Amino acid sequence: MAELKQLVDIFHENGVKVLGDAVLNHRCAQFQNQNGIWNIFGGRMNWDDRAVVADDPHFQGRGNKSSGDNFHAAPNIDHSQDFVRTDIKEWLRWLSELVWILCEFTRELGIRDMI
Repeated sequence: MAELKQLVDIFHENGVKVLGDAVLNHRCAQFQNQNGIWNIFGGRMNWDDRAVVADDPHFQGRGNKSSGDNFHAAPNIDHSQDFVRTDIKEWLRWLSELVWILCEFTRELGIRDMI
């Protein structure tokens, strides 16, 4: 995160505005679970398989069922989980202090959920 801030500062010093494009409905995992499934996340939002929807057979999530279509290239995030919503709100607030944000919200997640 410090590297991103440093990079954005350099752009701003040179008169360049920075736009962040946030994809919030799925996320690539950093680690595998005990079954070898990529559904454990690291970094600022270090979630486990509770953050992944339960009805995606590729990622063995323990969250609630998805309210939309699954994206099989990466785990679909269960936005009905309070800890997921809290972490995303915190991350978006942090990011908005650095860059302009473009968010393409899914059916599962509306802008009112982030305010």
